[in-house]
Amino acid sequence: MKLVYGITLSTLVLVICSANICEDRNIKGCQKLAAIKQDMCQDNCMTTLCPRTCGLCPLTCYSCDHVDHPSDCHHILQCTNMTMSCIVSQTVTASLEKKFQLGCVDNLVCNDLYGAIPNRTQSRGRRDVDLIGGCCSSDLCNKYNEPDKISAPTINPVQPSGKTNGFSAACTEMDSEVCRYFSENNGCNLTCVASLCPQTCGKCSLTCYECASVDLPGQCRNRIMCDGHKESCIAVESHVFNFKEGYKLGCVAKQNCKDLLAMNIEGVCCDNNFCNGNYIPTTTLIPLTSTLDTTTASAQSQLGLPTGCTPSFKHEHNECPSKFVRKGQNCYFVGQHARTRHDAMNVCKYLCSRLVIISSKVENLAISQLLSQQRHQANRYWLDAYRNSSSFSGPWHWRSTGDILRRHTYSHWRPGSHDQTKPDGEHCASIGKAESGDSDNGYYWDHRSCTIHAPAICEYPLGHKLLKKK
Repeated sequence: MKLVYGITLSTLVLVICSANICEDRNIKGCQKLAAIKQDMCQDNCMTTLCPRTCGLCPLTCYSCDHVDHPSDCHHILQCTNMTMSCIVSQTVTASLEKKFQLGCVDNLVCNDLYGAIPNRTQSRGRRDVDLIGGCCSSDLCNKYNEPDKISAPTINPVQPSGKTNGFSAACTEMDSEVCRYFSENNGCNLTCVASLCPQTCGKCSLTCYECASVDLPGQCRNRIMCDGHKESCIAVESHVFNFKEGYKLGCVAKQNCKDLLAMNIEGVCCDNNFCNGNYIPTTTLIPLTSTLDTTTASAQSQLGLPTGCTPSFKHEHNECPSKFVRKGQNCYFVGQHARTRHDAMNVCKYLCSRLVIISSKVENLAISQLLSQQRHQANRYWLDAYRNSSSFSGPWHWRSTGDILRRHTYSHWRPGSHDQTKPDGEHCASIGKAESGDSDNGYYWDHRSCTIHAPAICEYPLGHKLLKKK
């Protein structure tokens, strides 16, 4: 093997360590992140956390001036820039001792000494200078037992695309373990870590209710964590696929929230925890004012309607409030969501109405027709009829008005049902489908436990026009 005497590596190699060490924020975190998201190096945020994993750091190389063998070198340095490779080369000292030098070298110098720097697919070409050693292009690749047989893979740096992921709409994070690694040593102080790991870093400061469709915002109980810096809670009126009106709740970008409400859609944008579930639509209770005098309040009470409540009418000429349809001489609202009778009563109360009171066969048939037209029909719906829970043998009465269902009062009980007494407290009335072949008489009434779930039928009497907004 030929040697070039009189040439020392110090004349060829730059070994100045960069002042700004380029390393992954957390090696374990970057490794797991790379396994989860193979295209992570296409995101600026992730490349700032994992520059070495993404091949964006200058190489780290073993660096020693004179060692008997490359395996004796243990000092490590980072090269100054991306145009340098690791090198190991045999040289001689002033006393003609053969030694090895290791460190960083500019790619052009390395090419002059050993030819083109090999990568994974290339074989080594013939060297212009016959020195024992070589250059390589991966971290710590320049320490080998046989320095004349250096062969190491090349890392091809992946350039980021320029896009940066922000908070997700649901304020979720990719992996809790990855976030635990990145949050160590005050990592959450970094904008990138806080954006990737909002839950771990405590940035999910806003909790909203989230439901695709409910009759009223106050009925939603599902929760979602949102980015309080960029998002607001929203409750907005929406039409579901069967054209029934309802409310959609969740979190949305602040500007989008404002744009929606600017379209005159009923709803609210708010920035406090659970605030969208507290939204009361314009159809709900308001304090008594001069427009609701004592005469009006008295009429409300007599009809079993909540006092001090003004319903909303989409147009001034409408006879029925918003969300109600007219059948005969009354307006009705059919709920789409099953709930206990107590909650069903509250649905009607929110809408300035009451659970339905059926006073004639004509009305029973009208309601039966209305229920049969529902796209998603329930087995039963709540009525206003009720009997005292402490005496199941007591009389049935309309709870909103107090009127007792006497023998001469119209009723349409399923045969024998309302006379039964059961220890489970079936003292609330519902209306359900008629027996096969008996549809001409309309839906039957039945007694049920007040804790079962069924949709509400709310009623707003047309004769009570004093309640319209002036």
